[in-house]
Amino acid sequence: MKDTNIMDQDTACKSFRSTKKLFDHLCLLLFISSLPRLTLATVSTSDVDQIGFTQIKLVKFSYLWRVQNFSLYAEAKGEKLNSPPFFSEESERYNWNLLLYPRGISNGNYLSVFLQYVAGNALKVKAEYKISILNSSYDEIRTIRAFGTFDRNGVEYGSPSIIDRAYVLNATNHVLRNDELAIYAEVTEFRIIRRPK
Repeated sequence: MKDTNIMDQDTACKSFRSTKKLFDHLCLLLFISSLPRLTLATVSTSDVDQIGFTQIKLVKFSYLWRVQNFSLYAEAKGEKLNSPPFFSEESERYNWNLLLYPRGISNGNYLSVFLQYVAGNALKVKAEYKISILNSSYDEIRTIRAFGTFDRNGVEYGSPSIIDRAYVLNATNHVLRNDELAIYAEVTEFRIIRRPK
C-alpha cells in the first residue's frame, strides 16, 4: 500500500502542473491582448506604382503521326524514329515530337513510344499528355496518360513497352492499315504567364 505522503506529493505535483499550464495560457492571452491592433486599409490601384499578373494558361492540342511501311523499318533495338515536329496554334510555339522505337528501347519484343519537348522560349514545360496506339479503324487500343516536366535537354516521357510488336504485325489484329502504324498524342501545356499591366 502506498504511503499517503507519496500520494499527497503526486497529487500536489499534478495540481502544480495543471496550475502552471493555466498560468502559461493566461500569460499568453495577456501578451496577445497587449499587442497593438492592426487596422486594415483599402489599397487603391491608382496609387500603386506597378502591377503584375501571374496566371496559368492551359494550352491543349493533339497530333496524329502515321508511320507508313511500318513492317519495313529495320531499326535495331534502341534505335528510334522521330516524328515531324508538332505544336499548338498559339502565337508562342513550343515544338514537340514523338519518338518511336520500332524494336523497343530495351526489349525488342515491344514498341516504345515517348514524347519530347524540342524547342520553344521556355526552358522547362509542365505538361499532361496522352499517347495512344490506334488500330486500323483509328480506335485507341493502347494508351498511356501522365504528367511530366519537360526540358529542351532531351527529357522523354512515355512507355518503353506500350504494345507487343508481334501483336501489331499480326494482320488478324487489324492494327496496321496498309502497313501504316497510327500514333495519336494529346498534350496540355501548363504555361505560366507573367506580365506587367
